[in-house]
Amino acid sequence: MFSVFEICEERQKSDKVVGKSKHHDALFHDLMEECKHSAPGARLSAKVRTALERLRPAERRELVSRTHDGCAPLFVVSGRGNAELAEYLVRACGAPLEQRGVYELADDRCAHRVTPLWLAAVAARLPVLRVLLAAGANVDAASDSGSTPVRSACFMSHLDVVRLLVSRGADIHRANHNGGTCLINAVQSHALLAFLLRRGARVDACDTQRKTALHYAVQEQRLESARLLLRHGASPHLRSCHGDDALRTAALRRSTQVTPAIV
Repeated sequence: MFSVFEICEERQKSDKVVGKSKHHDALFHDLMEECKHSAPGARLSAKVRTALERLRPAERRELVSRTHDGCAPLFVVSGRGNAELAEYLVRACGAPLEQRGVYELADDRCAHRVTPLWLAAVAARLPVLRVLLAAGANVDAASDSGSTPVRSACFMSHLDVVRLLVSRGADIHRANHNGGTCLINAVQSHALLAFLLRRGARVDACDTQRKTALHYAVQEQRLESARLLLRHGASPHLRSCHGDDALRTAALRRSTQVTPAIV
């Protein structure tokens, strides 16, 4: 049997644990609120910083690893473009660089699990990207659909982001689960397409439909992109899984401007 003293001691310990847990919950709530509403360049309030820095390193890391609506603090500030907060969370709090958050696509009404670096690349948050890359974030960490940060940045036509990621070793040849490449994603931007070709992108790489970048340039009636691809040796004779080569694609799209470039 426990003595009265031992019972009181156990209750005190339990009360301390509960009180500590409530304090951490409140601190996390305040941290997330400041991260969600911070402007680029803003810092955490003195109250939140002081409370965080009073925690032991392991407690601090655990707290900044918590999520709300599927997103941790580092993920939130990466999307908002706050490099100062991103650096603080990484350097002072040990926020995990590869912890994934939820990225929602309005166009296809679906959500993907991606890293803070992936999110910063798609949102064109260059200062945050530099912080994350300097801290050692994986430059090729792909989304759950297999799309790397550099491939997704190509889709958004973020040339400066693509240049930075490539300078840090990003793989421009790696396709997503559907075989879509950086080059295919870049046909809407002549400047981006030219950059990738200068960096050695494979001009006739095809996706799971056996379509190349030339197919998509013709399909989207991107005359200058089609001409650029052809100058770099793109074959107009390769056929998709539907049997369409570049000329047939142009005919189906009634692309009267693109057709002479192919012929």
